[in-house]
Formats: sequence, C-alpha cells, structure tokens
Amino acid sequence: MAISEAFYSPLQNLEVVLRNALGNALRARYGADWYLQGGVPPLMYPLPEMLAKAREELTRRGIALEHGRILAELNFGFWGGLLSSRYETSLWRPIFFRAFADRPAGFKRKTVHDPIERLRRFRNRIAHHEPIHDRNLAEDYAEILKVVGWISPYMAVWLDETSKVTAVLAARP
Repeated sequence: MAISEAFYSPLQNLEVVLRNALGNALRARYGADWYLQGGVPPLMYPLPEMLAKAREELTRRGIALEHGRILAELNFGFWGGLLSSRYETSLWRPIFFRAFADRPAGFKRKTVHDPIERLRRFRNRIAHHEPIHDRNLAEDYAEILKVVGWISPYMAVWLDETSKVTAVLAARP
C-alpha cells in the first residue's frame, strides 16, 4: 500500500504534464475551441467518443466548455491514444513532437507512446488496488521521470525532489 500511495503523485503529475503539453499543442494548431470542431483534429475511434463524453459530462454538470476543463475531463487513455501510430502523420509529425521540448536526438513517436502506455496500465493497476510488488518499481519510477523530463526538465526535477517513491523503495524489506 505504501508504494502504491507513493506512486500516486508522480503518475498524477505525469498525466497532467502530458495532457497540458498535448492540449496546448492542439490549441496552438486548431484554436482554443479545438474540442468543438468536428473532424479537427482528425480523430479516430474511440477518441471522438471520449471527447464527446467529456463535453457531455461538463455540460450535464453545468460547467462551461473551455480548453482547461476539457483537458481535465479527458482521461489518460485519451492522451496516450493521441500518441498511437494512427496519428503519426496527422498529429505527431506536424505538432505533437514539439510538445517534448527536451527530447533526445532521434526521438520518435514510439519512443514516448510505449512508455506512456506502460505507465498508464501501471497507473490503472494502482487505481484498481491490484498488486504491483512484482514489478521493477525503480524502473517504473525512472521511466516517469524520463517522460516528464522530455516535456519539462524542471518538472522532472521538482517531481523527483518531492516524491516519496525513492524513500519507500529504500525502506522495502
């Protein structure tokens, strides 16, 4: 339980940093109301449905549809889905690769998609109270810091300085 709790904040920060980076890229390319425009950006199943559900939920709760609210309403799966191979030419090459400002040379979409998917599944295991003790948790943590660092090196340093993961792992029996 202690290690699952310790991972909650780094995973949460990863999701927020990723959604803000990709969301800001979408806003810069398609405008502040990108989430209202039919077919722009060109999304494929299930992402249009996820976006529609987010809009409907906010409307149902009486919350104004605006960029920041939409970002917060969409789940980690949506953001990871935008990094899938089906968006290589329509979104990755024209806009999303720039969201990873501190990317290494030779950085490709798959370089970030694969760890995001692993970390999303890891986050879901924690959220569903499943055991995680059989994983290489130090590697999971390093991967979180690496992905966050590609977007914001400053945030990766802050996250590491405030995280409890290293201390909890060091106290592991």
